[in-house]
This record gives sequence, structure tokens and C-alpha cells, in this order.
Amino acid sequence: MKINNKNLTHTLLLIFAAAFLLRFAAGIALFSGYLPFIGGCYEKGFWECGYVEYAELAINFAEGKGLYRVDEILGEMWSVRPPIYPLILAGVYIIFGKSSIPPILLQSIFGALTVLFTYLIATSQRLLRK
Repeated sequence: MKINNKNLTHTLLLIFAAAFLLRFAAGIALFSGYLPFIGGCYEKGFWECGYVEYAELAINFAEGKGLYRVDEILGEMWSVRPPIYPLILAGVYIIFGKSSIPPILLQSIFGALTVLFTYLIATSQRLLRK
């Protein structure tokens, strides 16, 4: 069966757009307080609630303090998380400040890109089998 590349491209773009919009809408709704039944600390926004450890590492790094955080029980400790995501968040923090929208937007883009990566993995596996 021959696959029409134009239809495939349109389908991938549609799935990509839907994945992005759903993730972005859920992020905005969660951190703006429109989904209180989920629980959590949505009133504080992304930086104090979303990914607390990653956000603390990012803020400390952006402020020149390094990749460390202060735990309520363990005290001050150096990064116990992989550094790439906090470094990306530090860049977002430096460029846009402590707003919830930019990290939600960035995460929505990353999440939607999984559609493309999944397609590429599936296609490469199909090509390898030939």
C-alpha cells in the first residue's frame, strides 16, 4: 500500500498541533487555578509548584549560586537531579523571569515533539526491517 506523503504530513501536523494545544491548555489551566480538583499548589505558579526541585536548581543556577537546593529535612545539598532540565529552566528564568507561561510553553513544545520523534523511530524501524 502506497502512503500519500502529503496526507501523512497533514496528519502529523494535526497530531502535533493537538498534542501541543492539549498540553499547553492543561498547563495553563493547572497553574492558573482552573483545575482545582487536581490538587496541588497551583496558586503559587510553576516556579514554586510545578517541579519544585528543578525550579529551585534553575533559580539558584541563574542567580549564580550553582546547582544546589536547600531541602527542609536534609539541608543544603548539591544537585540530586540530572542537570540538563534545570539548565534549560535557568535559561528560561534568565530570559523571561519567573512567569509560569514560558516553561509551560517550552514543555508543550517538547511534549508535542514526541509525536515527531515517535514517527521517526517507527519509520526507521520499518526501514531497517526491509
